Amino acid sequence: MTEYPVVRPLSRGWIISSEPLGPESKLTLNFPGCLRLRVKLTGARPDTKYIIGLNAYGADLPVLGGARRLAFDPVPSLVGGLRGAAVSQYRLGTLRTGAIGKGRFKRWLPVEPGTYELQAWVATAAAGGLYQICYQSGQRFGDAERITVPPYAVRPSPRLVQRVIRPVVEAARARADLWRLTRRFPELRRFRGLAASCRETLRPCRDEYVSTISTDVMAISLELGASLLVLCELLKPQRILDLGSGFSSVVFRRYMLDARPEPAVCTVDDSPDWLEKTRGFLASHSLPTSDLVTWDSFLQQGRGSFDLVLYDLFGPMQLRIAALPRALQLARAGRIIVLDDIDREIYGPYARRLVKQSRMPSYSLRLLTRDSFGRYALLIEARQEVSASTLLSSGPERPAPAGPEDDDG
Repeated sequence: MTEYPVVRPLSRGWIISSEPLGPESKLTLNFPGCLRLRVKLTGARPDTKYIIGLNAYGADLPVLGGARRLAFDPVPSLVGGLRGAAVSQYRLGTLRTGAIGKGRFKRWLPVEPGTYELQAWVATAAAGGLYQICYQSGQRFGDAERITVPPYAVRPSPRLVQRVIRPVVEAARARADLWRLTRRFPELRRFRGLAASCRETLRPCRDEYVSTISTDVMAISLELGASLLVLCELLKPQRILDLGSGFSSVVFRRYMLDARPEPAVCTVDDSPDWLEKTRGFLASHSLPTSDLVTWDSFLQQGRGSFDLVLYDLFGPMQLRIAALPRALQLARAGRIIVLDDIDREIYGPYARRLVKQSRMPSYSLRLLTRDSFGRYALLIEARQEVSASTLLSSGPERPAPAGPEDDDG
């Protein structure tokens, strides 16, 4: 059994051996309920961005502790006279050194129980997306540390799951989902660049909204507002459904004024009072105020399907959970639904389970929409064959606790 912590010095790498390196540079592996990797650099080049990675030898592991594999060589590799069998390579993150060449990196890896042969490396980026290894744990390529991760004697504590394991898993899922999303919708490859300019465009209006109508925690985040505007500009939906009146109504109607042909936007809320507040704010900014309806009226009217649906439904969380199956039927096949607040403790797992049961592809927007409160959204690609009986057969495992009203949109 491995005795933790495991501390290994860093040495110069197997590709570049001319980089400066201080004697206190090291790798530390620990296991406080989850494998934790730390890299410390001293005496390196100042103000430099380094890539932190990991090699796993002797096993075919497409994913290691939430990190997706960059490359895999099933044939034993020979580097510097030392052979490493079945090499899997993973990129864990980046580290930037300070003015005197010091830097630190930490990553949690919720790996499965078992034995692993691991070697950490530090690299600089090269042309063509290649990595030039300049530091490594051990003395040479393949000089790995044999790590045994024991099975949990007891389940991880709720605090460990909440603060450590869940964020690691969610971050890994978000990176993979963003890659999948841009492959499914190639037009979204320009998303991040456009989102930065959209945030600055929307910021003054949102600041006014949260200071006069709502609050920062109740209104949709600036990040989500900018993302919705970018989705509209890139995907050009002609019928938009805004489930939850508020600042999202401002975003969609700003797009409505600029888009050609002009799309139809319908805003729905269960509170007539919130609808009137939204109507007044829209009017004060010379934005269209038509088609603001209550949830009951909307259900009676039979509006058909939409190209883009935002589900950030109003009222207590019980209502949001109860209305979700119906909301998932409101988008055309191949079009998108955006669920906000997917981070919520009860609502998030329920929504993900419901979407999975309906066999609709989903993509975490954590990297694009996460705000200072930890809120972020989920994007779903609608499927025409989803039936009401399929969706309604999956309910929350336990009722949502009673509480005050949630987001106003």
